Formats: sequence, structure tokens, C-alpha cells
Amino acid sequence: MPHITFVCTGNAARSVMARAMFAHRAGGHFTTSGAGTLVVDGLPMSQRTRNALRGLGLADPDHRSRQLDEQQVAGADLLVVMEPSHVHWIRRKHPEGADRAATLKRLVRDLPTTDGPLPRRIQASNWAASRSSHGKR
Repeated sequence: MPHITFVCTGNAARSVMARAMFAHRAGGHFTTSGAGTLVVDGLPMSQRTRNALRGLGLADPDHRSRQLDEQQVAGADLLVVMEPSHVHWIRRKHPEGADRAATLKRLVRDLPTTDGPLPRRIQASNWAASRSSHGKR
């Protein structure tokens, strides 16, 4: 089953919400996790995030912030990042994951919609070869 890791800065708001919403909509076809680029490990999500999720009928009561590490990068078929600076951070700290890291904008625009497993579609996108994983090439 494909695994998607959602990445923001502190793993307390954006990646938490993106992961929870995606997991809810994915219907068990993917596994998910969240992480951050500058994290104090083990903290709960922000109260604003908890309230926003509750407003959507979602919850993640066991969430604790986590720094993105080699194991998470290695285990992810796709690293969905919340802003371009996160792609650049991954390229510096975890270059082995650069070909699987992209912003939401890039995914919507460039992920091939052809049939096939997610890892093959990501490989066909060739994100690591482009100068950035966001915006225009």
C-alpha cells in the first residue's frame, strides 16, 4: 500500500490537517504520516488545528510532532510538502527523497494522471531533475 508523508515546518498545524483530511478521503487505500522540518518532538497539535479538524468532523487525538528523519523519508512513496522551502530543505537534508517531494501545487499540476501505481507515476514526473518542485519550470 502506498505511503504518503505530509511535511510542514513544526508538524503542529498544516501537515497535521493535510494528513487527517487525506487519510479520511483516501478510504484506506494509502497509509499516511506527518513530520516537520524544524520540530520539537512529541508536542500535541495546536489548539487551533484541533478546533479546525473538529469543525470538519475529524480528529487525531494521538498526534505528536515528529522531525522528518531518514526512516520516514525511506518509507515514503511521496513527500507532500506545504511550501517550496520544505522541498529545498529535503533536498539539502535528505537528497535521497528529492525525487519524491513536491508541493501540493506541483502535485495537482504535474503528477501524471495515467493509470499505474503511485510510485511509478511519481518516478515519471522526474521532480529531482527540475530546479524546484513548485511553480513553473
